[in-house]
Amino acid sequence: MYLAKHKDTNKKYAIKYMDISSALTNAEEINSLYKEANSLMKLRHKNIIELYQAFVEGKQLIMIMELASGGELTDYVSKKGRLDETEAR
Repeated sequence: MYLAKHKDTNKKYAIKYMDISSALTNAEEINSLYKEANSLMKLRHKNIIELYQAFVEGKQLIMIMELASGGELTDYVSKKGRLDETEAR
């Protein structure tokens, strides 16, 4: 995961690179990746990271996403030990 900043607006984004070389050998898997990315770009919910753009460059799937700067969820849960139901939601 990488941090990027828009030059004009200074808004920060998360950029994720995924190796999809194994999926590139099967047209059905490539189609599935595009469908999933398109579905995620249409999804809007306050508790789900927003996907703004996704594209393939070489053998990498590059996703430009909303930045969640609060840290790793696994680290948070490990530190707290246990979450009550309300906090977990």
